[in-house]
Amino acid sequence: MWAISVSWILEPMALRMGLSKGNARRFAEQTWTGIYYSSMWTLGMSVWMQSNYWMNLRELWTTFPTKELGGNLKLYLLISLAFWFNQIIVVNVEKRRYDYALYMAHHIVTATVMWSAYVYSAHELSHLVSNLMEAADVFLCIAKVLRYVDWRTSGNVALGTFAAVWFVSRHIIYVRLCWILFHDIPSTKPYGCYSGFDRKPSHTVIPEVSWGSLGRPFIDASSLVCITPFVKWAFLSTLLAFQAMSIIWFQMIVKTIMRALSKGYSDDIRSDDEGETDEAEGKK
Repeated sequence: MWAISVSWILEPMALRMGLSKGNARRFAEQTWTGIYYSSMWTLGMSVWMQSNYWMNLRELWTTFPTKELGGNLKLYLLISLAFWFNQIIVVNVEKRRYDYALYMAHHIVTATVMWSAYVYSAHELSHLVSNLMEAADVFLCIAKVLRYVDWRTSGNVALGTFAAVWFVSRHIIYVRLCWILFHDIPSTKPYGCYSGFDRKPSHTVIPEVSWGSLGRPFIDASSLVCITPFVKWAFLSTLLAFQAMSIIWFQMIVKTIMRALSKGYSDDIRSDDEGETDEAEGKK
């Protein structure tokens, strides 16, 4: 589907619009990526707005862990998981960007968190993290596409919107989510082992929880899910690693906006430049 849409529809359309072959390819890829992010963000928002943790993030723990999830949430999580594993392959196939290491680390951490959260029945947590990430990526794709067709005013508006959405979603709401994970376990969700079906703690007590019981959900979907200080900090540390990477990228975004303000338009939107522009970007 991706190859057909990019090679047979979007790229020829871009060529007819007068774009060079290189920009036509990037236009097609970013348009397709934008369609994906827009669709997934819409689906994710629909799930969120119908959840009990809409406008109240503390409600995340009222159903955690649960092995019973609705069809839309399951569809969203499985597509997201497949997408991020695919991105690990893509970032190694395409021409390397100057921040390849940061991209690779981000994709590996994202795929690992999504997979581990799915196994540990932390579906609401992984859904919310993914949905917050997608919000800004929608506008990033729009800004890139407008850049390739040289619609400068619209591109600047999209770039500014992208930066604003990024800051709110990744540095305000997301940080709030990390704080709730830190503060509400075990005060709201006690440490213990849960079936995931009735959400009631089992008879197992924390001192008896072994490494084998922590790893059991990865090989037996019906096993108990144990929430311990280690599990809490494993999730929290990876979420904070996301935040660290987002801070690095936000610094790049701010520099991009400053260049746009000084010269009216910026041709550097994160690290999408390839081909002949890669060397110039690498020297900045």
